[in-house]
Order: sequence, then C-alpha cells, then structure tokens
Amino acid sequence: MTDTLEAISLSPERAAELAGVSVRTIYRLLERGEFTARRCGARTLIDAASWRTYFLTLPAYEPGASMPNAPHMLNGRKRRRVR
Repeated sequence: MTDTLEAISLSPERAAELAGVSVRTIYRLLERGEFTARRCGARTLIDAASWRTYFLTLPAYEPGASMPNAPHMLNGRKRRRVR
C-alpha cells in the first residue's frame, strides 16, 4: 500500500502558481478573507482546504459569455474606450 501526502498548507507563491494569478492577488484575497492562513514565524501558510474551496466556488468559464475585464476588440484591433 502506498500512502501519499496531501499538502495541508500552501505558500502564497505556490497558491499563486496553482491559480495562475500573482502573489499580490493572493495577498489581496487573504485581506478580503476569501480563505484562511496561519503564521509560522515570518512565513504565511495558506490553509489548502480553504483555498481549494474558494477556487471551486469561482464561476465556471462559459465560451461566448461576456468577459468584463477582457480588452474590447474591433476588427482585430483594440477599441479605445470612450469615457
């Protein structure tokens, strides 16, 4: 029988790498209370279970759905936003 260990905590860098976001975004999410973390000396250790739960609650990508942060394109070129 082979036992595998599952991580119980993630560094902010590892959480960012897994999610495909910046480390700063991870810290912003922590500040908003989106998942929990603990301190071990100077290190921040993100609770892997709460991070996974947060990630799984994000909306699923739907092709063709509007993407509010996507650049607006017109004829293959970025369209200038008029304010």
